[in-house]
Order: sequence, then C-alpha cells, then structure tokens
Amino acid sequence: MRGGKRPGAGRKPGIANKASAAREAEVRAGGITPLEFLIKTMRDDGQPMNIRVDSAKAAAQYVHPKLSAVTLSGDPENPVEQRVTHVDEKQVDAAVAKLTGEY
Repeated sequence: MRGGKRPGAGRKPGIANKASAAREAEVRAGGITPLEFLIKTMRDDGQPMNIRVDSAKAAAQYVHPKLSAVTLSGDPENPVEQRVTHVDEKQVDAAVAKLTGEY
C-alpha cells in the first residue's frame, strides 16, 4: 500500500512497549506498587486524616479521569441566559444546615 499503513502493523492499542513492560515487572517484583501503597495508606484508620487525604489526592489521578473544562457557547444572535428570580432564605438555610450537618 503506497502512502498508507499496512493492516495489522504496529503495536496494538493498550499493549505496553518493552521498556514500560519491563519497568512494570520490576516494580511488581519489588512488592506493592506506589498506587497500592497510596490506597492502603488512604484506607488505614490508624493514619492521621491529613495523611489519608494526601494519599487519596495523589492516588485519584490514577483511578479517576480528569474532567476537562467545557466552554458554553451559543449563537450570538440567541445567547444563553440564566436568571434567578426568587431565593427562599429558609430553603437556603435548610440546604446549608444539611450540608454542614447542623440539621
């Protein structure tokens, strides 16, 4: 095929290259992985909460996908409009109390 790829050529998606596979095997042979360590620390009730939270933050990027920013745009002739017409102070106070555990 001129100018194109050969069907089936190259490494398949999701398959690590040799260097990555060797590095992963070396880490696994040495005991728990850094991610496993972070998760164990996060779940350890004997650790101070700030250490557990830091472990959770560090591990999160490997477990959960990062959300991308989304720009809301529309037709310049018909812009998107949002209005708050009424705020019930009692409902706001009740929602804040519920979130802070003061209900």
